[in-house]
Amino acid sequence: VAAPSIAGLAGALWEGFGAATDPATAGDFWAAVATFCYTDLLDSSGTFLAVAKVAGLTDSRGNLPLARQNMAFLADALSSVFGGMLGVSTVATYVESSAGVADGAKTGLAAIVTGICFALAIFFAPLVSAIPPLASGPILCLLGGLMFGSVRGIDWDDLEESLPAFLAMITMPFTFSIGYGIIVGLFAWVIIQLLLVPHRLIQGVHPFVRFRALWDAAWIDGQAEDKTDVPVGASDAQAEPIVV
Repeated sequence: VAAPSIAGLAGALWEGFGAATDPATAGDFWAAVATFCYTDLLDSSGTFLAVAKVAGLTDSRGNLPLARQNMAFLADALSSVFGGMLGVSTVATYVESSAGVADGAKTGLAAIVTGICFALAIFFAPLVSAIPPLASGPILCLLGGLMFGSVRGIDWDDLEESLPAFLAMITMPFTFSIGYGIIVGLFAWVIIQLLLVPHRLIQGVHPFVRFRALWDAAWIDGQAEDKTDVPVGASDAQAEPIVV
């Protein structure tokens, strides 16, 4: 058992402000900030959606409601900021939450208990560090099985959608990053849509029909969510969502 110490780590954040304004280092500094920003954003987005699907918190279209997204991203952002101030590695969401959610942990109490266990483990860091990383292999296999159930929502007969999804799935384990998998999937989807533009023009179809469908779906979801967000005690007529 050893007393924890963050000497030389906490407060190092303030030294970065000099690098942010120094012309000799500003370019590298902001490039690193942008890289961490989009990586954390994409990793968190993928994790939120995967855990929400396991928890049954998604809507009829399989999307996470906007209000829940805002709170989730806010918690992730604040954790990253405080983690940086303490000089520790990037604090981010972890997909291992799916294991607890699958057993019914949906109120946030499980996350608090997990945090307390992490805090207690600080004092046993020398002992915990002796556990090999391969010890977490079985639970990761379990998590992969839980998350892989989401592929049944993919239309595998539609190559425009299934091919980018497949590329995203196989990229994640090879790059050890959910964010990189999302980037590959998005780029593949956009490239496929651009390559199909001549074919659609010949058929007399709008060349960006999938882009329009994606935009319309997002717009309709946002409108529906706004119209169903009525005050408590509102009449049935007010509470009834308007069909678009």
